[in-house]
Formats: sequence, structure tokens, C-alpha cells
Amino acid sequence: MGNVQLNDDVIEAMFRDPAGPVGRIIEKKCIAVETLAKILVVTPGSGRMYQAGPYFLRRGDKVYHWVRTTAHQASAPGEPPSSDTGRLLTAITHRMDVEDKIVGRVVANVNYALYLELGTRYMEPRPFLRPALSGGMKS
Repeated sequence: MGNVQLNDDVIEAMFRDPAGPVGRIIEKKCIAVETLAKILVVTPGSGRMYQAGPYFLRRGDKVYHWVRTTAHQASAPGEPPSSDTGRLLTAITHRMDVEDKIVGRVVANVNYALYLELGTRYMEPRPFLRPALSGGMKS
């Protein structure tokens, strides 16, 4: 039987090179999670139905007015958010970083994504990143 020698420096370098084989595997997995998160967001929800037309909201002395041009089926609590404007959908992306080793991140670059994912005291969570990470299953 022959001996196998491992060069620790070469092995460690593989885990620091995003363009290397380990980096390509990590990026491929990030792309799969990103894709699933986007699929979850564009899947219609089973929550409240909003009809097209004018809407008004009074908060204290302020009155907000907007016009919905199309109907929208919102998500129910616990479901992924149901895309309305497409802003969240286009904000879901991935990036590769090298810290001590290669790190792949799937992120949603809008300020309200964390509130959707985790909920607030006024709104139940509408998770989409954690379910995408676990293969689409509820977390």
C-alpha cells in the first residue's frame, strides 16, 4: 500500500479561494437557496385579497392615499410574503465573501425583509429565507 501525504497549506487554500472547487460548490448552493427564496416570494398567498382601486389610511393627523392598479392576494401568517411590487424579489441575491474561509450569503437588500422574515409585534412572520435554506420546508 502506498502512503498518502496531505499538504495542509493546499487544503486550507482551497477553502479560501472563491474561484476554486470549494468556492464553486458553495456558490452553487447559494444560487439554489436564492432561487428557491424567489420562487417562495412569487408563489401566491392564501391571505387577504386586495382589490384594485383607491385606498386611504389615516394615522393620527395624516391621511395616506394610494391607488392599487391590480388585485393582489396577500400571504397569510407563516407563509412566505406574496410579492406585490416585485421590490423584495429583485432584492434577493447572494454574495461570496472570504473571511477566515469562504462564506456564501443569501440576502434580501431591502429594509423590511427582516420584519417579514421574523415578524413584528404587529405582524406574524412571513419567512422566506429560512424555508429556502431548509429546502422549502417550514422552519
